[in-house]
Amino acid sequence: MPVYWYSIPAQIKGVIDRLFSFVVGGKDIAGKECAVIACCEEQDMSVFDGVRIPMERSAALMKWKMVGEVLVPGVLNVGDIEKTDGCKQAAALAEKFKEEKHHAQENCHSQRQSSEKRQHFHAGQGVYPRGGA
Repeated sequence: MPVYWYSIPAQIKGVIDRLFSFVVGGKDIAGKECAVIACCEEQDMSVFDGVRIPMERSAALMKWKMVGEVLVPGVLNVGDIEKTDGCKQAAALAEKFKEEKHHAQENCHSQRQSSEKRQHFHAGQGVYPRGGA
C-alpha cells in the first residue's frame, strides 16, 4: 500500500472498519495471518509509522499474527521500485506465508491423527493402533 499523507489509504481504512465490525459483532476471526507491504516517497523510515502502527494494532485487536513487513522508502516515480529490493523482499514474505500455511496444515493433520488414535483407543480397543499414541 502507498503511504498517503503519512497514513493508511482510505481504501485500507475501509477494510479495517469492515473487519472490525466482525469483532464488534462477536464473530471469531482470530488466528489469521497478515503482513504489511508499503512504499513511500521519502527516505525517512519513520514515515511508515502512520501505516505500520495502525496495522499492528488492528492485527492485535483482531488476534491476527503479523507475519512480517516490507517497507520500501524512496518510491515516487514509475520504475522507482525496481531500483530497490522491495519486490524481492515482498516475494520472500510471500514465501513465508506459504511456509506458515504449510506448517499450520501439518499441525492440523498431526492433531487430527492424534485425535483419531485417541478415539480408537477410547472406543474399547484398549490398545493404540500401530505407530503408538
